[in-house]
Amino acid sequence: MQLDHLLGTGHLGGADLVREVAPAALVLDYLNGAGRRTDAPARVGAALAETAVLVRDRLGVDAAAWRRVVARLSERDPHWDPLAPVASLLAP
Repeated sequence: MQLDHLLGTGHLGGADLVREVAPAALVLDYLNGAGRRTDAPARVGAALAETAVLVRDRLGVDAAAWRRVVARLSERDPHWDPLAPVASLLAP
């Protein structure tokens, strides 16, 4: 997988994956799988940690914020750019 290579060789950092790589849906899918793999690059841990911080800080227990993210991921938000990174997905 290309993200494995980029993270493994240091061409991409964990925070970069979350803040710059798009689309968000594919990055989240990658992190979901990579987070459970024993052979995933070490930088996956940093990306998961960065994602957790963003989720905590930007969504937390705010039901409206969670609905906004669901609407974006399910393409029900006409103003959302589906080619944006995870950090943008979680932004207000």
